[in-house]
Amino acid sequence: MQTKIVYGCDFSGAINPSEKIFLARAELTAGTLRIQDIIHCEERLDLYYHLTTQQAYWGMDMPFAYPAFIYEHLETLSDWSSLYNLAVQTSRVQFKEQIEHAISSLAQTPTRRTDAALNAKSPLSKTPINMLGLTYGGFKLLAHLVRSGVNVYPFSEQHTARSCVYEVYPSHTWRMLGLKRGMPLSTFIASFNDKYPLHIEVKDTVYTCIAGLKPSMQMDACDAVAACVTMAYALVTNQLDTSWHQKPTFATDAEWGSSALEGLIVRLS
Repeated sequence: MQTKIVYGCDFSGAINPSEKIFLARAELTAGTLRIQDIIHCEERLDLYYHLTTQQAYWGMDMPFAYPAFIYEHLETLSDWSSLYNLAVQTSRVQFKEQIEHAISSLAQTPTRRTDAALNAKSPLSKTPINMLGLTYGGFKLLAHLVRSGVNVYPFSEQHTARSCVYEVYPSHTWRMLGLKRGMPLSTFIASFNDKYPLHIEVKDTVYTCIAGLKPSMQMDACDAVAACVTMAYALVTNQLDTSWHQKPTFATDAEWGSSALEGLIVRLS
């Protein structure tokens, strides 16, 4: 029976992401997901190493794209790859200036269709934090991953590679379970097992690891687990490891129709 390696990542694209990147590693066999480890990445290079040195399925808690409006109002952008390349080829300040200029005439911040479906913050939002700084770091990471042969859903062609990465939104998963972020991981797991057919098991060492973290870091580690669980559930229910060109059951027609530019948030349904 095939076992798939699944990761969840609570990613920080902030200028100083130290202490803010956590990974949850799990093994998915048939209808059971076993959370094996919590991994703390001190630097983005640590994350890049994990992403490019093993074949796995990754649920990443970060926006993979901007609303289609941006492509329509920046002549240098034509598709998702040009957006990633812009982040690589410009400084953080230059990148933010170009994006801010494109949206300066708008009465309100545009939102991706996939964000609207989940009531999620627009990746162009400036409050309570400026998302442009975070997305800049995320897009640079994705650009380097693509150049290393990693598949990025739903944009790139799906070829055999070390890893496949998918955008997830752990806050939505917590809401689907009727829970607030910050509640104990044991409560999250028990609620999920009660409501969904995928069975989750967690090693005792994972609970011990999270309990030993500073309170401000425990939520990030729990979000990594939530991202991992979300990713595994999508693999089981929508076969997202094989069918990249078929609309998944969780997505609306509007989301799927815009996904080539705006991406698609993988989620529970």
